Amino acid sequence: EAEKSGTDILVTWRASIGAENYVVYRSEYQGDKWTDWSEIFNSKSESYQSCSYLDESVKTGVSYRYTVKAVKGNYESTFMTTGPSVTLIAAPKVSAKFVSNEIVVSWDAVPDAIWYDVYRKSYDSEKNRWNGWERVSNSQKTLTYKDSNITFSTDYIYAVEAMNVETSSEYGESNTVRANIAPVVTAAYKDDGVYISWNTITGAESYIIYKCKFNEEKGEWGDWSQIKNNLTSTEYIDTDVITGSYKDAVCAKK
Repeated sequence: EAEKSGTDILVTWRASIGAENYVVYRSEYQGDKWTDWSEIFNSKSESYQSCSYLDESVKTGVSYRYTVKAVKGNYESTFMTTGPSVTLIAAPKVSAKFVSNEIVVSWDAVPDAIWYDVYRKSYDSEKNRWNGWERVSNSQKTLTYKDSNITFSTDYIYAVEAMNVETSSEYGESNTVRANIAPVVTAAYKDDGVYISWNTITGAESYIIYKCKFNEEKGEWGDWSQIKNNLTSTEYIDTDVITGSYKDAVCAKK
């Protein structure tokens, strides 16, 4: 048998009664045909006898097949002329960025891959360590994934695993990206002031409110000024207003 083992291929076989050593052969698929068998390992040169061999000289995107001969003295067994085949898939090149309150993960297409699994890990600032990987999407056939299930001011790293029906790649990891989520704000004027409200931001400890007023004489908006800090609710009434146009903004804080 032959199977992927990290970035290598592990070849295993059953012991043959009376065999003194084993010889492993490999063939590669080039163009539209398999190359001739070539010897890549002889256990006679080893100080131990084993029924496995780790082929570390393989490349991604190339199909390999293997077969093994049992040897005793000058006698060699026959071997399968087909043998099991394995193709290593390259790890995707992954990037992540924060866009409009979600993290967009994208990656390059990988030859021979049919679908992709997406994983995520987050940084625990209280324990000062990264949490383990969790799968957030499986059998993805597009080359992007949008993650909106994120926590404010938390760092994330994403990984993508390319897969087909035979094997899978190593993880391709993204850059670190922080979830700087902005609240969605609504404001309406009532008799006693401007009522400002916004959605709860997961992970935020408090909020800061800013406002600016339109300068009718200059025909432009004035500077932003802070009107409330360390607010833990998701609404506020601004009574310090006069006739005119205002804009309000809210920042989450941790």
